[in-house]
Amino acid sequence: GYGDVEVNSCYWMDPVNWSLDGNHYEISQTNQIDHIWDVTRTTAYGGFEELTSVVDEATCDATPGSFYYDAVGDVLHVRTADDRAPDLDLRATGGTRNVGTVSHATQKYVYAENIKFMFSSGNHIRFYQTTGADIRAFFKGCTISHPGGSSGLLNLDGVALSIVQECTLEHGVNK
Repeated sequence: GYGDVEVNSCYWMDPVNWSLDGNHYEISQTNQIDHIWDVTRTTAYGGFEELTSVVDEATCDATPGSFYYDAVGDVLHVRTADDRAPDLDLRATGGTRNVGTVSHATQKYVYAENIKFMFSSGNHIRFYQTTGADIRAFFKGCTISHPGGSSGLLNLDGVALSIVQECTLEHGVNK
């Protein structure tokens, strides 16, 4: 790929169908949510602020900048740090999504220039089960940031040749 493009593996929060319940908002959500970032707020290191995942609805209600996903009831509870209603400035990821994955390949060339890989639940770019394959990866002028939890930015296992030129790799763990 080439161009000034942003590649995400995230959900944008629906700004319409939320209900206020005490100090937090809630919405029916059938997809698992593991991480939520607020792109209007940044950390001391310049990354987007991640909301804290808490153990129950009551804790979410009492804790600004938190969320709770009720997997049994399929309900997402969110309290932003500034107590605003959820909006399109929140980015959520769930499950084990990677933005870009190459697997079971025998010969593959990957070229990415000026692309932003942001917001995933797993690695942003992952190569796996490629033992003995001729995989070559070239990244130029890309930004790779904000993977979920402790996932890495790039997983280049089994890559025969990789070149990362003039790229920004940032915020591997967003706390």
